[in-house]
Amino acid sequence: MQIRIELEQLVTAALQAAVEDGTLALDTLPEPALERPKDEANGDWASTVALRSAKLARRSPRDIAQAIVDHLPENGIVACAEIA
Repeated sequence: MQIRIELEQLVTAALQAAVEDGTLALDTLPEPALERPKDEANGDWASTVALRSAKLARRSPRDIAQAIVDHLPENGIVACAEIA
């Protein structure tokens, strides 16, 4: 399985867990839409899902990003997740 697909599944699982425990109020889960940052100093992968979900969830993008990081499932491919 491609790393991108695995990472998208992890982000989707984190969003789902945040919705299930009431941290986020989303009727539908947005696509994670992972991309490679132009500047390698910004990490290996990035997603704008928090920005795109802010209006729908009525929360700040930073709060949504924190919820994703907090609910990220245990896995063997993400060494660290940072909010930028």
